[in-house]
Amino acid sequence: MSTTHREITVAGYTYKEYRGCGIAPDSLRPLPIPGDIYLDIANPYRVFVRHSNGWIEWISMERTTEVAHPTMKKIILPTYQRFSWVASGSIRSHTAALQNRLGGRPDCAQTHVAIILDGEAEANTIPQPILKSKPIAEPINQDADSSLSDLSSISHGDANPVQTTPRRSSDSMMLVDGPPAVPFKDRCANMRIANAHIRGLITSSPCTSHNPS
Repeated sequence: MSTTHREITVAGYTYKEYRGCGIAPDSLRPLPIPGDIYLDIANPYRVFVRHSNGWIEWISMERTTEVAHPTMKKIILPTYQRFSWVASGSIRSHTAALQNRLGGRPDCAQTHVAIILDGEAEANTIPQPILKSKPIAEPINQDADSSLSDLSSISHGDANPVQTTPRRSSDSMMLVDGPPAVPFKDRCANMRIANAHIRGLITSSPCTSHNPS
């Protein structure tokens, strides 16, 4: 396994974390500086801290002050994700919480590195949620007959509309389904005959007065 590294920033302080199999070598790239950390992930797991004269092995939280930061008032403590440099004055509050996390397991590099690696493996196996794709709306054909869209709004009751009253003819004022209308020319002839008959009756009536000649 080749050596890997990453930069970590905690509380404004940036350092490098290297990982490899076996004791930390001096030929790491990029070159380590005081404060960098090396995790030996070949079982049994081990942790090393870079000082000015080389690497010093970190044993446990109980002995973390033995490998304090070489240039700053910080001590190194493990978390679920990494080994972090924290202020020396907060060692009691941090170690109390970490002891509860151990749950009876031994306070040693083997345990803390295993917790970190197990957490990374669990995070990598959690499946990502599948996003449901939104249905694509079909484009509306603006040139289509608008009556097609109107059909969708017709209810089942509209399928058999109520029959309306038959229309009346404007000429005969009769129902459309009644007797056929008399043609206009025939009505005029009938009216002339009726008028002539009336005039004849008036002329022949004995009650009609005549002017003297």
